[in-house]
Amino acid sequence: MLFDAWVYVATRYRNVDNILAYEILSEPRDKDATASQVRDFYSKGCAAVHAVDAATPCLVGPGSYYKLWLLNEDVIIDDPNTIYTFDYFEPSAFVFGDGAVDAYPGSYACKDLYAGWATECCPEGAAANTTFDRTWHARNFANWAGALRASADVPLFVNQWSVVHGVADSAGRRAYVEDVADLLQQHDIGWAWWVWRGGGGDDWTHGSSELLYYAANGTLLVDSDIIAALAPYMSDSDDARRVRW
Repeated sequence: MLFDAWVYVATRYRNVDNILAYEILSEPRDKDATASQVRDFYSKGCAAVHAVDAATPCLVGPGSYYKLWLLNEDVIIDDPNTIYTFDYFEPSAFVFGDGAVDAYPGSYACKDLYAGWATECCPEGAAANTTFDRTWHARNFANWAGALRASADVPLFVNQWSVVHGVADSAGRRAYVEDVADLLQQHDIGWAWWVWRGGGGDDWTHGSSELLYYAANGTLLVDSDIIAALAPYMSDSDDARRVRW
């Protein structure tokens, strides 16, 4: 039934311009599902949409939750017109302003930077002191996204990333955004900012990440700092800076 729904969508939009891709299952959330089960689902779903629209890519990512460190050859399907994606809300305690990681750059226990995933991501132990900075991001992208591109030569895309308004600039919000955006551009990985709208009041809410917001009182709020941080990486004006793994 789900595949039938996507066939309907693909049929409806196959002649419409500017459709990036068909994301037939966003962030698989069943942690008990195996990598092969997730891959088989994507394989069948992408085959279904490509039977009616062969030109538009399929967008595929790892379970669970599009985690970067689960992005490996287990997710590759037998369909060359596929973009491989992951989320980048790392570390979650910083980007969502939860407190355990409260400043960028800084030094923290590895388990706090990879909350819930220390076994997979902390080879020197969960308590190992780890520097959270631009090099940390670069290592993340190289160890997983770069490794997959090197082995499979596939296009990559960050499905969503952001830092919420509850993280102050004094805590490194803008510096984090500039470092991540620059690294993604250098390595030719496209991305989308997670535009999570606030709760309908007169100011940004702690957990929101939208760049523009019409407040309840009619005021237009503009996240000028983050727009300025992102703007240099939202055009093709500096292709000379790009490299590719």
